[in-house]
Amino acid sequence: MDERRSNTRLRDKITYLEEQSRKLARVKDKLEEQVAERTRHLREQKEQMQAITENVPGVVFQFYAKKSGENGVHYVSPKMLDIFGLEFIEDPELYFQTFSANIHEEDQQLWFDSIREVIEKQIPWTWKGRYVKPSGEIIWFEGHSIPTLREDEIVFDGIFIDITKKIKREEERREVIRQQEQLKKLDSLKTMAGAIAHRFNNAMMAVQGNLELMALTLPDDSDEYRMVVNAAQAASGASRIGSMMLTYVGQKPLQLQELSLSDLVRECVTGLKGQFDTSITLRFSPPDHSLYCSGDDTQIKEVIESVLTNAIESLDNEGGVVEVTFGVEHYTVDSFPLPFQDAELKEGMYVYFQIQDNGHGISAGNLSQIFEPFYTTKFVGRGLGLALTVGILQAHHGAIIVDSTLGKGTTVRVLFPLLNPVAKQVTDVVKESNSVEAKPNMGGNILFADDEPIILLAGQMMLEQFGFTVYTAANGIEAVELVRRGTELRAIVLDILMPEMDGVEAMQEIRKIDPTIPILLISGYSEDDLPLDEDLENKPDAFIAKPVRLADMQEKLEMLLG
Repeated sequence: MDERRSNTRLRDKITYLEEQSRKLARVKDKLEEQVAERTRHLREQKEQMQAITENVPGVVFQFYAKKSGENGVHYVSPKMLDIFGLEFIEDPELYFQTFSANIHEEDQQLWFDSIREVIEKQIPWTWKGRYVKPSGEIIWFEGHSIPTLREDEIVFDGIFIDITKKIKREEERREVIRQQEQLKKLDSLKTMAGAIAHRFNNAMMAVQGNLELMALTLPDDSDEYRMVVNAAQAASGASRIGSMMLTYVGQKPLQLQELSLSDLVRECVTGLKGQFDTSITLRFSPPDHSLYCSGDDTQIKEVIESVLTNAIESLDNEGGVVEVTFGVEHYTVDSFPLPFQDAELKEGMYVYFQIQDNGHGISAGNLSQIFEPFYTTKFVGRGLGLALTVGILQAHHGAIIVDSTLGKGTTVRVLFPLLNPVAKQVTDVVKESNSVEAKPNMGGNILFADDEPIILLAGQMMLEQFGFTVYTAANGIEAVELVRRGTELRAIVLDILMPEMDGVEAMQEIRKIDPTIPILLISGYSEDDLPLDEDLENKPDAFIAKPVRLADMQEKLEMLLG
């Protein structure tokens, strides 16, 4: 009985153990399934993260910073090689040191200061700076990360992004804005210079006119005559200020002719040889054949002399070399400095002369200012600097390119549109005749109109000096009314800028009444800046720029009445 009971209990235990074994097996299978599922899920997550880190437009990173001062790298994505050119290094601390060492030297202090601040304050980290790749290329990058405190270290999980192109676009945008502001500034200066020139030329007409008239009333051997002549000469010199202003704004009338550029430069160099110190070496290399351009020889000489004088003075009488060369080259408009990039400048072949010195040079900061009026590296009041040459070159549809390095010298290349020597046709501005023509009679009635009383009086006295009976008008309306009343006039002299009705409007109205009367316009502005259309009906018979000299007025009137 007892043995039977014992066997029963044993069988029950065996059955129980077998059941438990089966349960454990089922649990084991379930756990293995869960582990396999978890492993598969983690593998998928890893693959997804790897795909993300490899395809984001930047470097995904994880680096740490310990309060003890140790820094290292846990992970960087493969983009590190593409963007920074830096392969992964097994040693975490060495990797961080190598990367930090390649931060641009001007940004390294900020780099470590920003990391130190994040460690102390445990705040999100943002960084922007430059990195020097092993190839020497400099890139801009920015970093963003969120720090996490783990035991004795702060772990930074974040991303580095290459922003070099973004920075370049921002710089280009700022440069465009700077250029636009510079153009506005230049336009404002030109407007101001033109207005000053007009007012100054008006005033100088009264001064010169009265001095010339006074000289005619005095004995040639008197002290008073000599004083008046000296004053007139000084006034003539002062009137060059107005001419300089008009040159700066590109409004000084041009007397165009076909010129051999090398001959013109040689003439100027010869004339300036007296300014060369014996320690200065001049090298003049003429072109193989003549290079022609169309220009005003007087104004182009001003450019040559200005550039050459600057080259000489840059040597400070300490010796050096000034080299003059010539050439022909194709240029696009965007290759010229900003002041010359206008609608009149065209892509094409340009003839140039180049003056190079090994003087003190110009710094990069000053180089952007050299075309501004009154800018100079010399003493205050030196003059208009290269601003005058800008106006002259703009009027000639040419340009100036300046290249300079501080302490090494300056190269100035002055360009003009190339004139084909095959098509060169020299036209004399003044045609001479072997026969002597009789001068026309200067008597009769003439009308002079100007809104400035002092100029009106000076003009009246000048015309009376020629034998005219002078009618005057203070504006265009008065001038038109005088003609409408039937006053017989041999000629009419009109100032352009007058109130109520300007000289151009008055000219148009007068021609409707009597188109046979010769009309001479005068102005403090240049003829090129007059508000005239291209049609002949809207053009005067002659023009004089103020200040008007007696000889100029006589010459124009003789031409009109002849």
